[in-house]
Amino acid sequence: MTTGYLGLTIFFILATAIGVVLLVINRLLAPKTPEPYEGYPYECGVPLYDKT
Repeated sequence: MTTGYLGLTIFFILATAIGVVLLVINRLLAPKTPEPYEGYPYECGVPLYDKT
């Protein structure tokens, strides 16, 4: 009866490991500098203004 759950357990462990590995790779390879207008709200047709 426990052999049916062994495959399911291995599947969940592998799925979790793959998710964690992809998040770590993304964290390592992502650009470190933010975009200059990243925090600005977007509204169609309204020009961007400087927050300073």
